Amino acid sequence: MMSNIKYLIIISTILQYFIHMPLFAKNGNYPVCKEYNFYNNKDSLESKTFLEKIIEKEPDNVECLLKLADVYINENKISKGFDLLRRAYELNPSYVERSKLSNILDMALKLSRLKERASKENSFILWNKLGDAYYDLAIFPEAAAAYKRSLKIDSNQTKIHIYLSICQYNMSLIYSAIDHLKLALKIDPDDFYANYYLATVLKNDINDYKRAEQYFKKAWEILQKLGVKGFESEEEYNYYKKALTLELNGK
Repeated sequence: MMSNIKYLIIISTILQYFIHMPLFAKNGNYPVCKEYNFYNNKDSLESKTFLEKIIEKEPDNVECLLKLADVYINENKISKGFDLLRRAYELNPSYVERSKLSNILDMALKLSRLKERASKENSFILWNKLGDAYYDLAIFPEAAAAYKRSLKIDSNQTKIHIYLSICQYNMSLIYSAIDHLKLALKIDPDDFYANYYLATVLKNDINDYKRAEQYFKKAWEILQKLGVKGFESEEEYNYYKKALTLELNGK
C-alpha cells in the first residue's frame, strides 16, 4: 500500500518515445499507408477519425493500425492503443517489431491479452491483476477501469476500493475517491489505510478538519494495535507513526 497518497507519479516508458520520430523505419518491403502525409498534417481528432475510416475498409492495414495505436496512446487511452498494437502484431509481427512502438510491444501484448482473458473469464482476480499492472505504471485511468470491473463482480474487496480511490485521487476525482474509501470502511471499519487516506483527503482537499481528526485518531488506534508486524516493513510503520504523531500532536 502506498506510503503517501500524493506520491511522485512514475513516468511510464509508454510515453517516453519521441513524438517527432518517424513512426516506421524506411524499408521498401513495408506496407505503406497511402494517406501518410494527410495523416501527419491533421490534429489528433481528425487523424483518429480518418484512420478509423480507413481501417473499416482495410482491417488488415497494419501501418494504419499502428498509426491509430499511436494516436490513442498519445491521448492517454493506453488500453485501446495496446489492443490495436496487438492486432497489428498478430497480422505482421516483423513489421511491428521494426516500428517505433516496438519498445512497448511486450508490455502491450501482455496487458492486452490479460484484459481479453479477464473479460472472457469474468474473473475479478484477473481484473485486479490488470489493474495492479497499470497501477504500478501510474496509468491511473486504465487501472481504475480494471478495478471497477473487478468490483462489479465482487464489491466486498476492501483493498480494491482503496486502490481505486487512490487512482481517482490522482485523476482529481476527489469525491469519488472519498466514496470508495467510505465503502472500504463499510466493509472493514478497522482498515488502517482507508482511515488514514480518508483523513488525509478530508483535511487536505475538503478542509474538513473535524472529521479528518476523527479518522486520524482511528488510524492511530489501529496502528497501535497492529504494531510493526501489521505493516510490510518497519520503515513503513515508522513513516505512518511519525505522520500520525504530527497530525494529532502538531510539530
